[in-house]
Amino acid sequence: MKTKAFTLIEILVASFIFMMVIVMATASFAMIKKSNELTTDISKTNECAKQTENYINLMVRSANFGTSRIVAIDFADPKYSFINIDKNISQSVGFATFEKSDNTTLDNGKYMVWVNMVFKKKDATGQYGYFSLRKEMYLAKDIEGTIDDTYLVGGVAATILTDAINDPANPPQKIHSNDCAAIDPAKTPPSDAYKNVTKFFTIRGNGSYGGGPSGQIGTQIYSVALKDLFYNSLATQDQNKAMTRVFVSAVNNLRPI
Repeated sequence: MKTKAFTLIEILVASFIFMMVIVMATASFAMIKKSNELTTDISKTNECAKQTENYINLMVRSANFGTSRIVAIDFADPKYSFINIDKNISQSVGFATFEKSDNTTLDNGKYMVWVNMVFKKKDATGQYGYFSLRKEMYLAKDIEGTIDDTYLVGGVAATILTDAINDPANPPQKIHSNDCAAIDPAKTPPSDAYKNVTKFFTIRGNGSYGGGPSGQIGTQIYSVALKDLFYNSLATQDQNKAMTRVFVSAVNNLRPI
């Protein structure tokens, strides 16, 4: 009895079909894995963007103490400085608002105020993020929060602010999750509009209220805008992973009338 065997052509055809199935299965798995990674990236960066936007919006809208309701924070290595905006426009790394302090002691003729700050800086891993810091400082001429302008530009204020930001006992805290990082201006992000941009905040002084509740008349109006990008901090920025735009546009207290 003659045994029937597979021909060489049949074996080659079967091998080819088997290889195609393996290739298609591997490609499908890779596509699903990549899709899941992208979904995770989008979810993480969206959450970080939302956390940052909500925090800054709330901080700006509740800025209602002192004559200088909002001041810019600038950075010229190695020092940070407060910049009085008044009716000017400032491109800055951050901003600060003020609250009344219960501490009525004087230091060189200055009263204490609570200073609430938000700024962009590198974390311990070398990635950029947005940080907040709350600190009592001797900056006011009176208990009503009239900020001494000489303390808002360099000099003593720069030393006070820099020491506060670099204080290991009370370090700045991230306002968003560690799952994401803000873009490094030294690297090339998807949009060249962000390349080498080191000051992502735009702060504008818009004059004062001319009407409305008596308690608001004369209140200085400021608008704060922020444009930046977040990416998954577990992936390098160079991998062109999903990025989420951070956009904030807020006005302190009430809307201009």
